[in-house]
Amino acid sequence: AILALIVLQVVRYVNKRRESRIEISLSGRFQVLENIDTTNFITSILIINMVITLIYLMGTFCLRNFDFEVFVNEPEALSTVKLIFYLHPLFSFLLPLISSYHLSKIRERRLKRREHLLAMKTKGREGSDAYNQLLHDQWTQHFLA
Repeated sequence: AILALIVLQVVRYVNKRRESRIEISLSGRFQVLENIDTTNFITSILIINMVITLIYLMGTFCLRNFDFEVFVNEPEALSTVKLIFYLHPLFSFLLPLISSYHLSKIRERRLKRREHLLAMKTKGREGSDAYNQLLHDQWTQHFLA
């Protein structure tokens, strides 16, 4: 899981750098932004899963390796405490909530990006200049580079 987290952060860094490059086409920029959003989403799920797993591992490690007087003659109590540290069912409960939260945030960012792109003037001299600049950028990217 730690290796996966490191790889996700490297992928996120690479995509952030690609996002800042001007020469990426509109579809390429959209794909890079989607990659960043997906990487952030998967990273948060992975971190929560790692925390839950660490809580379980540390809790059961402490129960096995340290003598607690309370549990010497009470195996049922020991079993109950071990089950309290087992939080994976909680993760199954939290996953849809986390997913819904992230998807709503991603949707908000998409709408803001779309509004920003649509805010560009489309009529008159300013619209003509903006359209010419877009065409010029695409031509220089694809045919002159």
